[in-house]
Amino acid sequence: MTTTGRFRALQVLRFFLIGSSVFVLLILFLREALFDPRSAGFDWNPISGLISLFGVLVSERPAIVIFMDSNFGLSGSPFRGLLLIFLSLISFGIGRWIKDERLAKASFFCLASMFLSLIMAFGIVPSGLTVDFARWFLWAQQAIIFLLFLVAMWSISSKAKGLLGITSTIIIVSILVFGSFQVRNDFSIFKAVNKSQAVTKSEIFSMIEIVEGAVGEEGCSIVSDSQAFPQRLIVIQPSKVWEYAESATSCVFVNGSWMHPGAIDGRKVQGFPSKEVLDFSLKKGEVLFLGDEEKLVKYTSLISGAGLFVGYEILGSVGGVSVWRIYAEG
Repeated sequence: MTTTGRFRALQVLRFFLIGSSVFVLLILFLREALFDPRSAGFDWNPISGLISLFGVLVSERPAIVIFMDSNFGLSGSPFRGLLLIFLSLISFGIGRWIKDERLAKASFFCLASMFLSLIMAFGIVPSGLTVDFARWFLWAQQAIIFLLFLVAMWSISSKAKGLLGITSTIIIVSILVFGSFQVRNDFSIFKAVNKSQAVTKSEIFSMIEIVEGAVGEEGCSIVSDSQAFPQRLIVIQPSKVWEYAESATSCVFVNGSWMHPGAIDGRKVQGFPSKEVLDFSLKKGEVLFLGDEEKLVKYTSLISGAGLFVGYEILGSVGGVSVWRIYAEG
């Protein structure tokens, strides 16, 4: 074996040992993260995974672009996967042509890492990785691919002469102009959406007032008619102002918030806590309920059927959401 061959073999062995060490440490110290029920699991889905991967290539709103599954006005990104492959191949080819190994290797490894991430996220290779988690780091990979293409075009424009140099310059200018208009358009949409979700100081103070009026400065438990998205690891409250309840007061959401998933069995009864969890919360302190009376009546009847009898009273309303106090009877 030559010196170069021995050096490369040692590099491969080193990377293998690093990866193996990380996996062993994950097993030993982070088993909860590895076997988190909110992860994608380790099911093998080659057919559906390949279909999803093909969708990334040709879809108008591909899964690898953040916010593409939430249609609030952002323009689509059709054939994004094919575009990323095309740009990477162009950058790789230019890197080899001008003998810039850094450009060629960067283009190849960015595309390869994105491909490997996607086959794991889509279950073609079982890994526990979700698509939503993957796209939060793949946006950086995509940005690098676009940047490498611009670097490749700049290299051509600065080194080539004649038609090729002019063409590469035109491409760079066109991308920058189009990108500026696109960023401006997307920014205006984000600004409008953020404005629509704004929370005023008066709403925050109203929330604090109604909570502290019911429980004082003591801690309390809050049960809310919230929406859980396990694959995204978030829970959304019925009103935006209540997203700040755990920060502005000493109360904690029993059935989850954007800060934590909630107590075990905190969403067992149609999104609300089980009898045992509610009983524990009542013994610990005050319990507030956020939601309409119909949902509260249905929930308390289910809990009463399980052997825990509770009553409730209205405290007021904040952010268009009724606030109730739940108390044990008998």
